[in-house]
Amino acid sequence: MVFREDTAAVAQGNTITDNGNIGVQVCGTTAPSLAGNVISGAGQYGVLYLDAGAGTVAGNTVTGFQLGVQLSGYAAPTVTGNVLGQQALAAIAYAEASAGPVSANNCTNPAVPGIVVAASANPAVGENQCTIARLT
Repeated sequence: MVFREDTAAVAQGNTITDNGNIGVQVCGTTAPSLAGNVISGAGQYGVLYLDAGAGTVAGNTVTGFQLGVQLSGYAAPTVTGNVLGQQALAAIAYAEASAGPVSANNCTNPAVPGIVVAASANPAVGENQCTIARLT
């Protein structure tokens, strides 16, 4: 599932499985609402934000990827209330100048960092059931 440019679509209650490398991709300045979806597979990203995307990632279950939710560029969605498990590298990763609030998420794989924040990223980290690794 791909959201491009400046759309404000809603993806709610979907089951997305084995969708190749990326479960959901958001790019450009789009601001979709991704809510209540089950996203699973064996690819690299469950949800991938590029560019300056915004919107919400709320109440989803994301399992079986390298990175559950990856935010890059100037992306700044609200990431809240998600269950993220069985990721190989991290449940949620903030890279480059990404930001936005991240709260009430549950990271169920204790073997990997729950939330990884690059030195250049600036998310507003609230209460989460996830470990946090800030890179320097």
